[in-house]
Amino acid sequence: MRRAREASRRLAAPSPAGTIWSPRRHAAGSPAYCAAAARSGTIVAALMSEGRFRRAYLGIAGGPRPLPPRLARELRQDSGVEVVEVVEGGPAAAGGLRSEDLIVAVDDTPIAGVDDLHKLMISEAIGRTIRLSILREGRQVELQLVPAELEG
Repeated sequence: MRRAREASRRLAAPSPAGTIWSPRRHAAGSPAYCAAAARSGTIVAALMSEGRFRRAYLGIAGGPRPLPPRLARELRQDSGVEVVEVVEGGPAAAGGLRSEDLIVAVDDTPIAGVDDLHKLMISEAIGRTIRLSILREGRQVELQLVPAELEG
């Protein structure tokens, strides 16, 4: 019985990355485990130091959209995030982002989908100028935005 308790403590113990690993969820070393560990470690560290996890806010609604073949070859990525709506008075509106713009990079980090954009909207982005590479009417345009803190 003592061995079982010790083994169960080891399996539910925080890892060096600050995450909790369960063999039923992800195999250690798998891409899913590593991605979850990285996100969890960041979240756990923020919760421990600040008591909350802060997120940056752009003020857009959007979804994935394939790039035209020529641009996909040039940018070496297949898709981006199409802006469907820009919130009036939000950081995106202040920075000049428009509906139908296609976000392809943030600070030179390729954006292929909404998850890629979400991963960059962390507390370090709040109040810091970020550079968006977008496609607008077939042309590549650079914009600068300052994300706000997501409230609530």
